[in-house]
Amino acid sequence: MDVAADCAAKGAAHSRDQLPQNLNSLANSMEELKHVYQDVKERVKREEQFQNKRTREVDAWLCSVENMEREVNELMVKSDIEIQKKCLGSCCLTNCRSSYKLGKMIREKVAAVAELQSRADTLDEVPVPLIRPAVNEMPMEKSVGLDLLFDKVWRWLEDEQVGTIGIYGIPGVGKTTLLKKIYNWVLKRNNEFDVVIWITVSKVETIERVQEQILNRLDVPDYKWKDRSQDEKALEIFQVLKTRKSLLFLDEIWERLDLMAVGIPPLNNENKSKLVLTTRFQQVCHHMEVQKMVEVECLGEEEAFALFQANVGEDTLNSHPLMPNLARIIVQECHGVPLLLVTIGRALAGSTALEEWKMKAQMFKNQSNESQAGERGRKKKFVVQEQVELIEAYEVATWKEAQRILLWDCSVEELTESPSFLNLETLMVSCKLMSYPSGLFGYMPMIRVLDLSKNFGLIELPVEIDRFASLQYLNLSYTQIVKLPIQLEKLSKLRCLILDEMHLLRIIPRQLISKLSSLQLFSIFNSMVAHGDCKALLKELECLEHLNEISIRLKRALPTQTLFNSHKLRRSIRQLSLQDCAGMSFVQLSPHLQMLEIYACSELRFVKISAEKEGPCDMVHPNFPSHQYFCKLREVEIVFCPRLLNLTWLAHAQNLVSLVVRNCESLEEVIGEGGGVAEIEQDLVVVFSGLKTLHLWSLPKLKSIYGRPLPFPSLREFNVRFCPSLRKLPFDSDTWASKNPLKIKGEEEWWDGLEWEDQNSAKLSLSPCFVPVRW
Repeated sequence: MDVAADCAAKGAAHSRDQLPQNLNSLANSMEELKHVYQDVKERVKREEQFQNKRTREVDAWLCSVENMEREVNELMVKSDIEIQKKCLGSCCLTNCRSSYKLGKMIREKVAAVAELQSRADTLDEVPVPLIRPAVNEMPMEKSVGLDLLFDKVWRWLEDEQVGTIGIYGIPGVGKTTLLKKIYNWVLKRNNEFDVVIWITVSKVETIERVQEQILNRLDVPDYKWKDRSQDEKALEIFQVLKTRKSLLFLDEIWERLDLMAVGIPPLNNENKSKLVLTTRFQQVCHHMEVQKMVEVECLGEEEAFALFQANVGEDTLNSHPLMPNLARIIVQECHGVPLLLVTIGRALAGSTALEEWKMKAQMFKNQSNESQAGERGRKKKFVVQEQVELIEAYEVATWKEAQRILLWDCSVEELTESPSFLNLETLMVSCKLMSYPSGLFGYMPMIRVLDLSKNFGLIELPVEIDRFASLQYLNLSYTQIVKLPIQLEKLSKLRCLILDEMHLLRIIPRQLISKLSSLQLFSIFNSMVAHGDCKALLKELECLEHLNEISIRLKRALPTQTLFNSHKLRRSIRQLSLQDCAGMSFVQLSPHLQMLEIYACSELRFVKISAEKEGPCDMVHPNFPSHQYFCKLREVEIVFCPRLLNLTWLAHAQNLVSLVVRNCESLEEVIGEGGGVAEIEQDLVVVFSGLKTLHLWSLPKLKSIYGRPLPFPSLREFNVRFCPSLRKLPFDSDTWASKNPLKIKGEEEWWDGLEWEDQNSAKLSLSPCFVPVRW
């Protein structure tokens, strides 16, 4: 027994003698592993900055290294204690055995560290070392009427027995919107799938182009698939996806797509992967052998109107009593196609010109609105394209029979040939055009509506514009065109010309406008036409027999006086902006006015109301109800008019929605006594009953809004800045007792200094509405 113990003690002593050497070996190995760990960690951090996601294997390796480092540190501490014992000369059998066990643990850790380091070398061999996150949210418009379909498709996605789903329907009906809605919902549940891939499939899509979208999504290095054959790429995709739970979205499939040729593994219960596709044709769903399919149908009448209203805007729709009826006509002719409703709604958003609405309603009512739904032999009458990265020449060639073409946020390929569009009547293009694509729509003898608005980079019109002999509507708003081409004078049938917000427009050739003999609406609001041409432009407008709607911005007093001296022009004005009219002490406004802006008119003291008969007059016709003098006026903004004392004439604007008054130093009251106010009150008409926003800024002498408190039943925002003399709110008890969502914005000092007739009830009720503003 003593011999055995002696041998064991000698062996343990030997192990303890080797302890420092083994410990150094472990420390060196761990240091090398930490260097590798840092390299991998930095790579992961760099990739995650590009919204990439680490694989589970990489994540597991990083965790293993972190655990190993902690265990090695603990072992180091124990080893240090054991070495200290040796230094103190402890040679008992128990200590020797402890050293032996510790040495064994160190040798095992050295081997484990080496194994982790060798695994690091194989991380690069993983097919997809780093995968992009499951979903990047896709922008989408507000959807209407898709909730039930969404719920149905989502239930199928959650069903383990369903692997493939097909969504079909006519163009523009909302298939892609539904697919985006599902795609974005996955973002909120991103732990459901390892890989989520969106693939857009065009009519002539090849298998290799589909493969390229998948490989880009998986972030496979170029060297692994560039210059590879289709079969090799398919194998690469297969190797990545076969062990992963994937969700594939295929948008706009035109014909059967061979998934195995692409490299997509079979979708079965084993890998839990799924595929959702959209197509125009039900038969494609059958050819793809989907397990579940659903049709996206057109919207019902009320749903369609709600979607149109959401895009055109409630204020625009309510800008005139006839607008809702005209909107109904347009919506009806859209036949419930969401993309069409959205596109036309956007195009008309902010437009309060009644003539423009009438014309578009009439044109839509008289045209067929058929679209290709997949039936054989049926010609495509209507084309809508939205957010297409590149519309290629072959696709443009398929539109030759179209009556209407709407392109929204698209790019069009340069065309080598100029196709003819003999039936085209409406063309609306809102893209990123710098110039009209060469060869696009070279011959369009029937074109009546051309809307190029909101092409923010468009700097010139095509020279072929003079060929559009049938053109009746032309909208160039929000473009960068500097000069109108003289060829426009050939458009003798043109009824509407809209040039709003063209901030670079400097030149309108002389006598161009006067030759547009059919013109009924001319709008050049907030466009910077050369100042010297304004008077001449007004003279040309005055010559147009059929003109009845004008929207214009005028600078300087001379052209303004030309406007006010012409009964025809004055009664045709719908939107008017006056700027820098020095020497002008008063303005005469027509009852037909819809919007008014007055900026920096330093001598302006008061406003006169113009009668319907020839010549200026301080009073309107006696048979005309006083509260209806400005029944169409909805927006007023008056800025930097230092001599203006009041705006009493606004009491006659019963449909006013927005009022902004700023930097009018002498203004003491918004509506004062006189000016027909007593007569209005006798008619039991509530002043400002339709007002939604009221902004009062930098009015140092302003003491009151009205002679007495008002109910303000429609007010949503009351914004007051730098009005120290305004000590009372203009609201009566009906306002502060109302449940309407009112916001009162102003400085806290102003709010605290207000005087209240009913300190407890009024202030207590309105305090939650107050939003303090700090400068």
